[in-house]
Amino acid sequence: GWAFLHGQTIRSEDVTGDPRYANTSPSVRSGLYVPMIARKRKIGVIGIESEQFNDFSEADERLMTTLATQAAFALENAHLFAEIRQRVEELETLYLVSTALRAISKQDEMLAIVLDQALVSLHTNHGAIALWDEATGDLHIFTARGWFCDIEESSLKLGEDIFGKVFVDKETYISPDFSSDPLLGDSIRRQIPFGWGGACIPIYSA
Repeated sequence: GWAFLHGQTIRSEDVTGDPRYANTSPSVRSGLYVPMIARKRKIGVIGIESEQFNDFSEADERLMTTLATQAAFALENAHLFAEIRQRVEELETLYLVSTALRAISKQDEMLAIVLDQALVSLHTNHGAIALWDEATGDLHIFTARGWFCDIEESSLKLGEDIFGKVFVDKETYISPDFSSDPLLGDSIRRQIPFGWGGACIPIYSA
């Protein structure tokens, strides 16, 4: 922890006399702790310990510093690559959806394309889109996939259950488990398979 916080290497000849050391193993006598830093950002620490006093030399410290730097840059690059790949996938999804929607004028077909592409992007087969009906003042499920198709209630009150709350609050809501979510009413809860969670995202125009 100290090595990470201060961004400095610790080469301790005797950890038993070092107040910074947490006695996780009574047999440890010496240690070498090197911060992993990439582009001035600390991402972790490599810790090496020994049961022998003064078991690490300056050469060991130089070697571990080199390894820590290489590891830090490798992890940082992997993280950046993952972010770029995710962004590319998002742009591909937007392109596919926009291309498909240009050839369609019917609302139900548009919603189906948006939902299907969203499910493909998130690697799932279950979801639904509900829209506000100005005439009734309620939300209505217009298109659904997976177990959402078995939900009997197609009309949802504003401010009630998860869909209604998200529509009113205009904020994304993530539920780790619908079966125990306090926002869901008992009637809908009984129709949802056990162990499912999900995200509900508002749709609104600026």
